[in-house]
Amino acid sequence: MLEVNITKKLRAFTLDVNFKADNNALALLGQSGSGKSMTLKCIAGVEKPDSGKIVLDGEILYDSTQGICLPPQKRRIGLLFQNYALFPMMTLLQNVMSGCKQIPRKARKAHALELIKRFGLEGFENTYPNKLSGGEQQRAALARMLAANPRLLLFDEPFSALDTHLRRQLSQMTADVLRNYDGSAIVVSHDCAEAFRLCPQIAVMEKGKITAHKDRVSLFKAPETVAAAKLIGCENILPVRTGEKNVIVSNLGIIVDKIKPDEITAIGLPANAIHIDNNGEYKFNATVIQIINSPYEVTLVLNMDYSKYDIFCSLPNSVEIPKLYSNITFSFDKKDIFFLKGGN
Repeated sequence: MLEVNITKKLRAFTLDVNFKADNNALALLGQSGSGKSMTLKCIAGVEKPDSGKIVLDGEILYDSTQGICLPPQKRRIGLLFQNYALFPMMTLLQNVMSGCKQIPRKARKAHALELIKRFGLEGFENTYPNKLSGGEQQRAALARMLAANPRLLLFDEPFSALDTHLRRQLSQMTADVLRNYDGSAIVVSHDCAEAFRLCPQIAVMEKGKITAHKDRVSLFKAPETVAAAKLIGCENILPVRTGEKNVIVSNLGIIVDKIKPDEITAIGLPANAIHIDNNGEYKFNATVIQIINSPYEVTLVLNMDYSKYDIFCSLPNSVEIPKLYSNITFSFDKKDIFFLKGGN
């Protein structure tokens, strides 16, 4: 169990996070610059918080009131950076062995070779990092991290520099590692699909604070803030005016009744929740101003004369697509609306 409650003054805001992570992997999901990587660095001991406490499996790693701040090498934490941070003057085998300091000296080479085999790197034992591909470097860094038998795994956007195919392969490999790992793990990402694949729990970070912490299914079904809705990929986020028992969505010309509008500032409407028909609970007319094709779906960009916001509607390729500049009726249901708090 990892327990984190720390603050640290940064240039743009104050990092102020308070969360727990059990043996289910936790994703820190947030935009670039929201404090995700700094949180990992503080946990790992690479950076020092200004105040607070970090406890791992009952051991205090940092406590500002008691003056405790264990150095990184005594925390037994594995941290995988975006750039992998392999030692350039060491071979692959030497890199992996450098992580074996918790292993008896005589057993280190065998332990390292076993990990090299596990990650499909046999034949590269004497190869230097600059001769390895990006995917091979990532697997080598993963092997080195696990070589130390760490109590906690930290991943700082480890797939950001990889192409789509390689990213998918290594994401699956990391998912296998996390599934079989008997300890806490934190994955930093700004990719909602990646966070969902890898982690049963997701915490949303915004300007140094955790604004939501839920299991992944609950978060994707019902985000509660504008920031969370954006991060899970909700395409349409529209401001509202609130009444006593309803919210008024001026940009769609509709009123959503019988809800508690407390603190609601916007609604979220996924693009795939909008249909070309008038069968839904709420209807609006719009003009198709752009058609965006992709391999598996078509996205329509819709415009209404009375709205300054364009609306996005996603349709499967199998349906008949309306013509550009046609004005037609669209609809959606209340069950598909996210009622959101917060700004931006």
